[in-house]
Amino acid sequence: MTEKKEIAFIGPEEYVEAFRLLGMECKKANNSSEAVSVSQELKKQGYELIFVSQDIWEDMPPEPGITVLPTIAKKETVDNISQLIHKALGRKIDL
Repeated sequence: MTEKKEIAFIGPEEYVEAFRLLGMECKKANNSSEAVSVSQELKKQGYELIFVSQDIWEDMPPEPGITVLPTIAKKETVDNISQLIHKALGRKIDL
């Protein structure tokens, strides 16, 4: 049985592998139009929460189910990401 993933990440290639290590479905996008297209596809697949790097979601309006992560200038920890997930979903998900 395949475990359904609830969380996805969309961002530049250099960020994708780091988030994949956290167990998220990860998709590469280089700009906001690619990010919008990828996010729509992920929503159709039933992803409950989609993180998008601020680098590629510039000037885009807020959208339900999408949480924009600040530019990754510092090392993100699993605890930091867990807190963002809890804030976005209102519940904890094990990573």
